[in-house]
Amino acid sequence: MANTLVKVWNDNSLEHIETFKGQEIKIPAHGYVTMNRHEAVEFKSQFKSPVFLKGGVPDPAHKKMIRVEPINDDKIEETQAPDDFDCQKCGFVAKSAAGLKSHIRANHLQSVADSELRKELSQEA
Repeated sequence: MANTLVKVWNDNSLEHIETFKGQEIKIPAHGYVTMNRHEAVEFKSQFKSPVFLKGGVPDPAHKKMIRVEPINDDKIEETQAPDDFDCQKCGFVAKSAAGLKSHIRANHLQSVADSELRKELSQEA
């Protein structure tokens, strides 16, 4: 999904010009350019210093009004994350939930912050 092409829209009524990773990006008013999804998200979140007119009023020509959407307008399907049995304390990877509980009991029981969970884990031993 990281290499999926997306549309990067400029919702401003003025052309958006910005340097991104050493390259000048020009997006026409109410138009779009295509980018790979990962780069588009980086581009959208890149900070652009505000420019002010006389009297401290923000210059509308420099207002960043960017949005990212899939090219084919298909909804991005949510996939269920696989069950991970990783120890958040040390990074140990167990093969099952029971294996993770056993690891926590043996190595980290005293550092479990939730007192009810700590009590439950110690009773299972």
